Amino acid sequence: MSRRMRLSYTLAALNLLAGSLWPAPALSAALANTNAVWVAHEHEVLKLSPDGLPLLAIPTPESEATSLAIDPRTGSLWIGRRALLTKHSFDGVLLLSL
Repeated sequence: MSRRMRLSYTLAALNLLAGSLWPAPALSAALANTNAVWVAHEHEVLKLSPDGLPLLAIPTPESEATSLAIDPRTGSLWIGRRALLTKHSFDGVLLLSL
């Protein structure tokens, strides 16, 4: 099964889970070539494998994420919040805070 198809299945599974177990994630972002799905859930952003397994969590205690974006060249994740914008490496390391 291709990575793109696994990511599609993971996003579909998240939608199913959201309806039954926990509130729907407000935001999600994925790129086929990164082999991961990023999901904002309450006060953290989760990186999930194509199989839906959690790989890491980035806490966002100050406020919930309002936007997510992935840099297609580097796989870096941008997280927008009320008055804060942060950039994280593909491994979750904070690279920049504005």
